[in-house]
Amino acid sequence: MVDIKEENFYDVYPESEALRKQNYEDGQIPIIGLQPELDLARYKILNTQGALVLVTARDAKKLIGYHISIVLPHIHFATIKFGFNDSYVVDRNYRGQGIFNMMLAMSEHAWIMRGAQIGQMNMRGDCSSLLKRGYIDDEKILVKRLEV
Repeated sequence: MVDIKEENFYDVYPESEALRKQNYEDGQIPIIGLQPELDLARYKILNTQGALVLVTARDAKKLIGYHISIVLPHIHFATIKFGFNDSYVVDRNYRGQGIFNMMLAMSEHAWIMRGAQIGQMNMRGDCSSLLKRGYIDDEKILVKRLEV
């Protein structure tokens, strides 16, 4: 049975490294040479502010997935807090079982408890599960490497 719960980022961080590596191998960012590097100082500030949300998925205590998000006022809507997606990972052996949706449901609850009124997700690939949850396909995020 998969257990979904909110946990402290720093308690989970060491054991999440293998999942982060696996996720990068399976779905590399489509810009050659771009490697993920966590901004741990910023995570610490967000955690101290109570803005960082980490929801985990565990099977028999083994970490099989996580969803990191942030609750902050939007820069264009200063009086409205948004729940912003940061990153999510599900172990390749557990994908296709609805684990991401279970983690997202708990994240959304955490966002509401922190005062968020809007959830904003960015993701690559199939977004049908988000559309079923009531998200609107409002804009696209396009990326480009800037060179001098």
